[in-house]
Amino acid sequence: MALLNTTSWSLAFKLSLTITAVVTSVGFLIGILMVVQDWKRFQNDLAEKALLLSESISITAPKAMLRKDYWSLYLSLKNMASKGPGARSEHEITDAMILDADGIVQAHLHPAEHPIGLLFSPENEDDKALFREAMTVRTPLC
Repeated sequence: MALLNTTSWSLAFKLSLTITAVVTSVGFLIGILMVVQDWKRFQNDLAEKALLLSESISITAPKAMLRKDYWSLYLSLKNMASKGPGARSEHEITDAMILDADGIVQAHLHPAEHPIGLLFSPENEDDKALFREAMTVRTPLC
């Protein structure tokens, strides 16, 4: 029980324990700040790249949409998602789609899961909220 009584500890032990606790706390806080800062930077980079990709698709898609050329739409999505054979980027595209104004799938990277011509039906709540938001806006979101 004498070990738990802090009055019996020497001053050198108390000082070293205090310094260790302070250094550990400061290091932990700096680590948390770095992770949060890096996460925000990652989110901003990802939003910027998504906007650039959607702008590039929006330039090529209207003619194919008017011709109902679903194969060209799919190929443009597939080419956008894969930058080359075996190439992996830092921010890999895992899912992309082209919808018309009514929310009907015109092209999708995973056509077996989301067939062309059917209304897009997201699986989880986050995707449902994003889909509702996307269907109500008419200008690009960042």
